[in-house]
Amino acid sequence: MDDVPDFKDDQKDWPKDHWILSDEEVKARWQIEQARAKEEFINGYLENPSSRKLSNLLRSCRDNGREGLRGLFVNNSFYWWDAFLGTHTDGTQWLFPEITEFGHKRNEREIELHIDRVDNTIYLCADKSILDTIMQHPKMQGKWLNGCLIEK
Repeated sequence: MDDVPDFKDDQKDWPKDHWILSDEEVKARWQIEQARAKEEFINGYLENPSSRKLSNLLRSCRDNGREGLRGLFVNNSFYWWDAFLGTHTDGTQWLFPEITEFGHKRNEREIELHIDRVDNTIYLCADKSILDTIMQHPKMQGKWLNGCLIEK
């Protein structure tokens, strides 16, 4: 361990983009990044979208090489966003800060939509405990045919 240099002493000679940040600077930058991420998420999520809006968002993700949509099913409502904008944990914290439990219970509200890149089939992914409830929801009923989202 004695051969490990003290980088902070040497950083004055480094280009500015190679400086080592203090813990306070790292924390400050992380907070700024989290605030930006939250703002982008809040501006980009959809609550109970029509099948056309949901299909357009999913198509936009696919066209931009993204993995699909993440979502939450909370209080009998759907919340969808481009997976690039945040994780399920991010969405829960930003939309429902009062929800604090993590672990098995959170599986009962996390949902996803993915497009199969081979045949463009759209897949709804959800925990078995809520899949039937989701499929019977008025926002989803009659909107799926052979695994594909029907635009109306």
